[in-house]
Amino acid sequence: MSDYSRIYEELHAFISPLWVVDTHEHTAVYKSDSNPDYLKTMINTYARMDLHSAGMAKEMLAKAMDPSLPLLERWALCEPYWKACRNTGYMRMHERVAQEVYGIREISRDTIEQISVQFASKDARQSYHEGLERAKILCAIVDSDMDCDRRHLRPAFRLEEFVERIEIETVRKTLGVSIHTFIDWLDACDEMINRYCDAGAVAFKTTIATDRSLNIGYGSYAEAEESFIRSLREDNGYLPPSSAYQEFMFRHVLSRVQQRGLPVQMHTGMAAGYGNIIPNGNPLQLCPLFLEYKDMDFVIMHMGYPYQLEIGSLGKMFQNVYPDLSWAYLLSANGAKAALNEWLDSVPATKIMAFGGDCGHENHMYAHLLIAKETVSQVLAQKVAEGCFDLDHAKWMAEQMFLMNPYRVFRLEQAGVSLQKKEE
Repeated sequence: MSDYSRIYEELHAFISPLWVVDTHEHTAVYKSDSNPDYLKTMINTYARMDLHSAGMAKEMLAKAMDPSLPLLERWALCEPYWKACRNTGYMRMHERVAQEVYGIREISRDTIEQISVQFASKDARQSYHEGLERAKILCAIVDSDMDCDRRHLRPAFRLEEFVERIEIETVRKTLGVSIHTFIDWLDACDEMINRYCDAGAVAFKTTIATDRSLNIGYGSYAEAEESFIRSLREDNGYLPPSSAYQEFMFRHVLSRVQQRGLPVQMHTGMAAGYGNIIPNGNPLQLCPLFLEYKDMDFVIMHMGYPYQLEIGSLGKMFQNVYPDLSWAYLLSANGAKAALNEWLDSVPATKIMAFGGDCGHENHMYAHLLIAKETVSQVLAQKVAEGCFDLDHAKWMAEQMFLMNPYRVFRLEQAGVSLQKKEE
């Protein structure tokens, strides 16, 4: 056995049982289905993006997710596209689920019915809570679900209705308030932030990069008010906001969130979906914000894919910037491996966050985490083999990246998350 193999085996044996803070997750909405359907659940993840990229039409995707149609007929629609993108991180995660959870080597026409039967029976018995326990996820930061199960989840909140859009009627109904002026609108925004924080939110999450560039300028109060008034005068209470409005409101929200002491989760890099302007998510455009809000922590999500090296430079330069590998191993396990390898040469290990499932289904989170722990073990083992640091320090860094860094940055002790499980 080579030195690298020996080191990897010891590191992986240490990392595998580690409890983890999952920095980004989605609530398992599929649990509300009275008759859970495997193929629908599998496709209705990021897998649909690669199937579409491989040439599968949106209408065909919808048909394949229709549980009223025969399973083999639906699989036949997917099969050529599945074969075309079986090599990608999304699909490899699904096959890892088949192997680890259902004991089936690969997903194919010969196995899809067997997997579907097991999925229906096992999902009926397993709770989301039990799935997270099996994956050894101490806590997951769940996106936009203030009613989440607090045994394993803590919420992050969004404010798209105030920043990316102007949804006056939605806000009126949610808060039960009258909104007649821009001052009323700003007061409503502040009230919403306070409600979320008082209800236990641990972060503010923004996906503004999916709608516009991260080059966020300085919109004035007057420009923002003008955009708001135009929307207020519409019968339906909505018009697309101006860029100046978005910029003003984004800074307004950041200032209020900063007052409440919460970190910001910034979506960077490519967006989910079937097409977008990828350079909008280039994280280097955020430098002015990091300089302006020096006392605010920014978690830069998804390794900024495909801007991994840029993320590393930001984590090195700015004390308040934390590189995050949520979604990363599904986007590209090799990209995540290269990113971590680079970051460990430039960024303090106490700033890197090693995992965010970004899945929703507990089996997908489990498989994604297995891949993440293997990848981190590989990177650290190579560094030890090269003499960058010793094995004990590599183990310490692994625990920081998977558990302690996000635990500290998201202030999970104050949020009532105990580290007792990791001691058991």
